[in-house]
Amino acid sequence: MTKRRKSDSELIEEVEKSLRRLGPKYLRDKWDEFKNLKKSDDLLDFQRLQEFGHKLKGSAGNYGFNQLGKLASLLELYCQRHDFQKVGQVAKKIEAFLKEKSSPEVEVKSEKKEDPVP
Repeated sequence: MTKRRKSDSELIEEVEKSLRRLGPKYLRDKWDEFKNLKKSDDLLDFQRLQEFGHKLKGSAGNYGFNQLGKLASLLELYCQRHDFQKVGQVAKKIEAFLKEKSSPEVEVKSEKKEDPVP
């Protein structure tokens, strides 16, 4: 008996399910990383914060967190411009997102649609 080869759409669906299962751990890790930046006053260091934003921008969408990825993109941009006020505003939004979504009692769901950046 030969095993049926999975279609591309079935393989993609499996990968997406796996990433969704990893989403809560990803958010907890990013929340811890953000808290460590905050604790060490690296929120005042544009270079470190820009690197955090860049990595977050590149990874958030893979887990279905498109809004977080957009916020991270803005963080990176405002760090490049050394716009302290906007960096602070976006950092607060990222902090609120990570704090809320990484809470153990919150069931994390990937965003299905493109949410506008708040």
